[in-house]
Amino acid sequence: MKMTKRVCSLLFVIAILFTVVILPASAETTSQPRVVDQSDLFSPDEEAKLTEKLTDYSKKQNCDIVFLTVDDFSNPDFTFNGTTADYADTYYDTHGYAKDGVLVMLVQNNEKGKRHIYFSTTGKCKSRLKEDEWNEIIDDIEPIIPPREQGKNGNFYPTFDKIADELNVKLTPFAKKWYAIPIAIFIGLVIAIVIMLAIRSKLKTVAMQHGAKNYVREGSMNVTAARDTYLYSTVSRTRRQKSESHTSSGGGSHSGGGRDI
Repeated sequence: MKMTKRVCSLLFVIAILFTVVILPASAETTSQPRVVDQSDLFSPDEEAKLTEKLTDYSKKQNCDIVFLTVDDFSNPDFTFNGTTADYADTYYDTHGYAKDGVLVMLVQNNEKGKRHIYFSTTGKCKSRLKEDEWNEIIDDIEPIIPPREQGKNGNFYPTFDKIADELNVKLTPFAKKWYAIPIAIFIGLVIAIVIMLAIRSKLKTVAMQHGAKNYVREGSMNVTAARDTYLYSTVSRTRRQKSESHTSSGGGSHSGGGRDI
């Protein structure tokens, strides 16, 4: 009876937690421009299509998703501390966007004279878009982004279109993803199996034997030789940037990161 009550209590707690995860978070999005193309990388038609896609994804994710392109950091309409991160963060804070959001900025010449892409997250998006995820997005777009030698003359639309699609996937809460149900079922089965094994273990009447001497024939286990074999491997890794948590010059709490590209 006690075991049955414990099982019921455990299932009740799991049900509550699963319900909390499934419930959608409510947030307001903005009417501010979602594509701010100061570098003129997109045609009017491309900018319109990106804006439509970001508006749709922002509503689905209950947060603001914004693309910003700039040539450099000269003459901004806000005060920042001179770094790429603070420029992106403060731009988001000072232009009327929602408390939950992601801003993706491509700068042609940052404070170090490099072309750089940066992901700035704030509010709930700080936990919804993690370090590995925005690094994966950058990995995926590197083969298709125009070479830096082309300047602003390359075709940047496919790159940002892919970023938008990947952001929509990665920002989707776990419980809303198609594979959440089978995973939840699998976890439930594992929990049930563990509980059943625990119950079964209490029914055993034979004590566990420490050692195997009662099952080994005397003289049959004579070891005559021994050898250690060592295996070597070489692994090369690409260093990934880490997320940084900070308060912007605009007063908001942000995290994110990026890299030269």
